[in-house]
Amino acid sequence: MTTPANRAAFVAMLDALGSKDYDTFERHLDADLVCEWPYVVMDGFPTRMTGARRLRDALEVSWAKFTPYNYRIVNLHDLTDPDMLIAEYSSHGTYLPRNAPYENLYIAVLKFSNARITYWREYVNPLVTLNALGPDAVWSEDKGAE
Repeated sequence: MTTPANRAAFVAMLDALGSKDYDTFERHLDADLVCEWPYVVMDGFPTRMTGARRLRDALEVSWAKFTPYNYRIVNLHDLTDPDMLIAEYSSHGTYLPRNAPYENLYIAVLKFSNARITYWREYVNPLVTLNALGPDAVWSEDKGAE
């Protein structure tokens, strides 16, 4: 079963990320984190990103245009491997440039080491993102979504 420390690390990380507390968010990630998004969210958005600091910087720039995500955990699925977890969660916020609601559902496959996330594969509905940001939205690491 997934360890209680790993479950608690995910919950704390998601709470910090959803409220834009990037220092706390980053503390729950391994420095060599690998993050993947199997479905292209928008033009320019990577399907893989390596490094906790790189992810933090990219999200901090991108989310400046959003109200806090206010994540809600739908379900946590323990696995037989104590260092793995599958999580279902939702986000609830607003994309400020268009004053458009942004609410999405996510499924994540997570791996941990020493109660830090080392691998995070997130499945997100890209159509919801494009509906909020607009069909011509593009992403860059230094500017976020535009």
